Amino acid sequence: MGEIIKNYLNSKGIKFNTLANALGYEDSIITTMLNGKRKISTDEYYIICQTLGLKPNYFYEIANRDGK
Repeated sequence: MGEIIKNYLNSKGIKFNTLANALGYEDSIITTMLNGKRKISTDEYYIICQTLGLKPNYFYEIANRDGK
């Protein structure tokens, strides 16, 4: 899921620190999440979607479509 979110951020020109600020985390924690080295909790996922103005199922639909 982290890779899908990372690709979205990159395609929209959104900096990782936008999510870091929303979650109250250091940039390095966001980087590990988006690189798949740390799982994204349900609460974190919801805040990410809310911050980006997306419905919670947005990234899941992409993952299912792409078979990830």
